[in-house]
Amino acid sequence: MHDIVKHLKARRLVSEAQVCQGAVLPALRSVGWDDSNPAEVHPEYPVKSRKVDYALCVNGSPLVFVEVKALGKLSVKAEQQVFAYAANNGIPLLLLTDGNRWEFFLSMAAGRTRERLFASHTLDDVDQQAALSESLEQFLHKDRVVSQKARRSAEEALEAKMSRQRAKQQIGAAWKQLIAYDDLLRELVSDRVRDLCGAEPHTDDVNEFLSSLIVERGVTTRQHTRRPASKRSESRAASAAPAERKRNPRVRACVIQGVEVSGSSGKAVLVNTLRHLASADTGFLQRMADDPRNSTDAWKFLSKDRNSLYRASRPDSAHSEVADGWWAGTDLSGKAIENFLRRACQAAGMSWDEDFRVVRESPSPR
Repeated sequence: MHDIVKHLKARRLVSEAQVCQGAVLPALRSVGWDDSNPAEVHPEYPVKSRKVDYALCVNGSPLVFVEVKALGKLSVKAEQQVFAYAANNGIPLLLLTDGNRWEFFLSMAAGRTRERLFASHTLDDVDQQAALSESLEQFLHKDRVVSQKARRSAEEALEAKMSRQRAKQQIGAAWKQLIAYDDLLRELVSDRVRDLCGAEPHTDDVNEFLSSLIVERGVTTRQHTRRPASKRSESRAASAAPAERKRNPRVRACVIQGVEVSGSSGKAVLVNTLRHLASADTGFLQRMADDPRNSTDAWKFLSKDRNSLYRASRPDSAHSEVADGWWAGTDLSGKAIENFLRRACQAAGMSWDEDFRVVRESPSPR
């Protein structure tokens, strides 16, 4: 690969013939093909009235087509041309190159030409030079082509590329949904505000701020300025805060006026606690529902209308019936569960840590 890059820099690989002699044939030799044997590396391979620059053959049967263009002459037309050749001959693997850019295609895949491209490298990018060597070894080595390992690797590479593209297209939508509905994000914002000024922001104010980050494509338009160097340690500490929270032991039970209410998870403890308090006080759930922190424009934690709950459209595990006609949304973070337990304590008219106490799991050794 070093010699090919050197020739490119010296402008010795310009014409199609130069690219063939100085780039393509050395590359094929490096992965096990005998270019001195025209029965193995077949130049000007005939396909009806046209010819492919090289066909890589085993026992006279072509397994790979290689199409070469002059430097800078790759085009959509060139791609369509080599795909037409492959389609007529059932050749799965294709290489298209102008010496600098090397593109690997899986012709048997579905979709348009560019959608079948599974690897692409340009030698004027230093970081791509080693990657091209790896691709040649993985997708074009003679032994791997003969054993069909090259084809299987190409199929896996194309699927991985397509999966990444599908996921990338949904990042904006995922961010938009997180801003609109994720309770953990709201709790983290509220916690940080409380740490900064000692006052807890109103839920509606947090919702308004998060909503302002949403634009039509689900991305933020706010501009983030670089913090002064003296503030970077504070920024790192702030970004580390969520990770610290994750290490907090989960709620295992609540002790309410001497009675332990437990559950298999923090969510189960919350639901069982609401049931316990509702059974002792018929007005308890209504007071919880009347709390301004119980609802926003987007969701409710506690309601007689299950369809108005936080993520009520999700499976039943995201909400539970706590009493006849009352439902609670349970798709909550550990921090949110504890906050709702505190609100339940207030609605029940009890004192936190005296009448109402949370029991957590023993912390895991670190």
